[in-house]
Amino acid sequence: MPDPTITTKAELMGATKAAWETLSGFLDGLRDQQITGLLDREGWSVKDHLTHIARWEASVAVLFRGRPRHEGLGVDASLYAAADFDAIASASCSSPFISFPACPQRRMWSCP
Repeated sequence: MPDPTITTKAELMGATKAAWETLSGFLDGLRDQQITGLLDREGWSVKDHLTHIARWEASVAVLFRGRPRHEGLGVDASLYAAADFDAIASASCSSPFISFPACPQRRMWSCP
């Protein structure tokens, strides 16, 4: 939910950093089985949600570089244009993901 008190880039960057630190702290306390084995009512694991977040973030980075957002999601342009967000999420999370070869850590959220 948007925070109406954030009005500057610096405030947004600070709030974003704080949110990532909170998420990272929570995730660092989970065991592997909790990351892959616990499912929500829709059948998504913690890992699925993290993949979803990473894909959408990648899509924003691609968009900021002037390329179509669907490229960052790893989905076809026609699927993205249809705006069926459940279908986009499903296709995005099942397609090959971006690799992070510079991150030797076991968990992608540990990467700098």
